[in-house]
Amino acid sequence: MTFRCTSTCEIKDHTFRLAQRLPCADHGEVDWAFLDDLQCLLGEDAHEFHATWLRSGSELEKDVYLCWRDDPGTQWIVDAEVCLKTKTPLGSSCTLYKGHPGKCEWDHVDLEAPARPAGEFPDDGLVRP
Repeated sequence: MTFRCTSTCEIKDHTFRLAQRLPCADHGEVDWAFLDDLQCLLGEDAHEFHATWLRSGSELEKDVYLCWRDDPGTQWIVDAEVCLKTKTPLGSSCTLYKGHPGKCEWDHVDLEAPARPAGEFPDDGLVRP
């Protein structure tokens, strides 16, 4: 099991303005990440480069990513092709950029997300993990 990196980033005003100016493939309808919750989507393995999904991109199979280094002053945006590798039975696709290091995004567990204690599932006869 690979845990998601715990590095977070606060987007700077000038970086946000740059991201706003990028064109959008969806006729101007831009989908944005929650800007107060920007966490690296890469795996936990030691790395000093971080990236997270920021908004929809300039082309249909592209998205804009916020990238940063452990140095708190270094951040930039990239409009990159999406990985789109599919593995899960529900058809979930990897939303990281194409060629990302490590495993795909759906193969990570978020340490910050609370685990559901045993016994909290409804008794509806369905088998759950």
